[in-house]
Amino acid sequence: KYIVIAVHVIAAIPLFLYGFFIHLFNSDAGIINSFIFFYALFSLGMGMTLPVWQNFLVKIFNEEDAIKGLAVMGIIQNVTKILSAFIILKTITAFDISKQSVSMIFLSVGFLLIAGSFMFIVAVECSDEEEENSSGGGLKWFVSSLKTCIINRNFVLQLFSDTGYFAGGVVISFYANYATEYCSIGKDIAAGLFVGFSFLAAIISQIIFGYLDLFTLKQKFIFKKILVFCGISILIFRSDIYAFLAASFLIGAGRAIRQFAYPHAIKKIAGKNDATGYFGVAPILMLPVTAGLPLLAGNFLDYFEFLGAVSFQIFFAAMAFLIALSSLFLMKLRYESKPAN
Repeated sequence: KYIVIAVHVIAAIPLFLYGFFIHLFNSDAGIINSFIFFYALFSLGMGMTLPVWQNFLVKIFNEEDAIKGLAVMGIIQNVTKILSAFIILKTITAFDISKQSVSMIFLSVGFLLIAGSFMFIVAVECSDEEEENSSGGGLKWFVSSLKTCIINRNFVLQLFSDTGYFAGGVVISFYANYATEYCSIGKDIAAGLFVGFSFLAAIISQIIFGYLDLFTLKQKFIFKKILVFCGISILIFRSDIYAFLAASFLIGAGRAIRQFAYPHAIKKIAGKNDATGYFGVAPILMLPVTAGLPLLAGNFLDYFEFLGAVSFQIFFAAMAFLIALSSLFLMKLRYESKPAN
């Protein structure tokens, strides 16, 4: 738990320091470069935080309550995201878009992340007998974890299945541009209503599939793909405001399922209490997808800009196809208590 606290604090420090930097230096020179520098440090911190935190989450709940517990956390996170959006809006309205308002926001976020990190002190981990005598860390541990993960058939299938999740993420990155540039939808609606419907859908999805724990783990992932696929498909054939709101709702609901189901799925695939290696290896192996898909999508839309709205429709169709293709791997996946080689 103390490692979890430490990595959260490390990730928060760059945000806090950037808030001070903006407050202390009045010159506009170097603001962009300093932002990139501090954001890189923050990203590095979050990269260390995510696998440790995910493994910690599945160790503070027993197997029967894991889905429900993670869903409750997701619900609270989405509610606070909505509240924070209003707070940021009020801050910007009161102080305009100025160094003072931006500094306040970064200082506040950094402080809240540091303060929230120490709440983990009161959390109680499940017993960890099998890991008491194990040694972790270092290059040797990483190589060993990598080999263990690669020979785990279910883990590899999970990674291929997850390409659909990242395809949905790429759609979210670009569909607002499509709405504002080609569908006569205002930027305020794209920035406000789209996000609002996505958060609302996430909360509803987390209640139904998470807190109420309806359906099996595999069925939850199937529903996730169906919802996101339907949301993207709507964008291919419709371009009115109702289509975008429906797409925002469906994609938001589908992606929310993965947020609370993924940690539990990885632990079941790993077949052991400490799945830190699996959580750490997964983003590295998926880097070609997580970094490559957005780059390919951006280059495709730039290159075929002369096609106008059609270029976006082709892009949406390609992402929907990728989700459908990734479903084939999900069908072969088995969430069991011990890994299948």
